[in-house]
Amino acid sequence: MYGWNISQGRRYAFPHIFTVNFSLPNVWSDYLEPEADPVIPEHRYAIAIMNCFASAVAQARSMGINEGILDKPLCVQCVCSDGVYFDFVTFQLNNMDVPDYQLSRKLDHTAPKNFAWIDGNYRLFKKIIPTKHMMRNTKYRDINMSVFDRLSSYYLCGLTNTSFNINESLIPELNTINNQIQE
Repeated sequence: MYGWNISQGRRYAFPHIFTVNFSLPNVWSDYLEPEADPVIPEHRYAIAIMNCFASAVAQARSMGINEGILDKPLCVQCVCSDGVYFDFVTFQLNNMDVPDYQLSRKLDHTAPKNFAWIDGNYRLFKKIIPTKHMMRNTKYRDINMSVFDRLSSYYLCGLTNTSFNINESLIPELNTINNQIQE
């Protein structure tokens, strides 16, 4: 229909990262800035984690894994932003079985858990907002370059040919070195 076979499913070309642009229509207007009615960081974190989980589950299902423990974990990264604050989330899917706490209170503590790492609440810059009739004179100051560094490293992390490959002949040597260090 659109150039792909529906039985194969659509695959995102770069599943390692995606961006969640978090904006609320009732918060943003012509004169109201996101700073005027900020969303709390925990709300942004929850949105980013849920988007990461959904993306990882979709990737697992596209590979034919519908339930159980994954042989190899799936990792996704997410940048969540409301235009002012940036949150960086990495999510690792280890287990497709999500417990239903309403049916059973017993937890299997031995099963692998899914993990999320959050590095968040970074402000990219500060705005000096003029009066309403002079909005074109909005000034930006105190740019935080560490936010841009994190953003660029997240986007460059999973691209093809950016990770180094260890020569297969070196792996036995690395294993012996690691064993010596552990002893």
